[in-house]
Amino acid sequence: MSKGKSLGFLAALIAAALVFTAIAGADVDAARGGKGGGKGGSGGGSSATLSVSPNPVPFGTDITINGSGFGANQSVLLNTSHLPTPTVTADGNGNFSFVYDYQYGCGNASVQAYVSSGSSWVMVAQASFTIC
Repeated sequence: MSKGKSLGFLAALIAAALVFTAIAGADVDAARGGKGGGKGGSGGGSSATLSVSPNPVPFGTDITINGSGFGANQSVLLNTSHLPTPTVTADGNGNFSFVYDYQYGCGNASVQAYVSSGSSWVMVAQASFTIC
């Protein structure tokens, strides 16, 4: 490959990376309330929060995952790193409470909340907890 073709190929790769970064950034902005997101929009808004109780979790105890700051009646995908992955619906005030049978070994764990933004799911909140 000649030097000119190599530089052209490199320029094309850089341009593709910039376009991909811009598209990915738009999805995150939408989920945080920019460009069409926000409470009641397609994103979850920057005020979305998660909590887990009890924390620490005694081994063999179900956990309660509480969410707030979501859009009214918005679907929220909860990633617990284990299957099945539950989906909950926030109430009219953007809140939910979900009891999850988290029966895994002792240690640190987390749960993430994802909301739909366009054609993808974007993480808008996370909570960490300890199982002992």
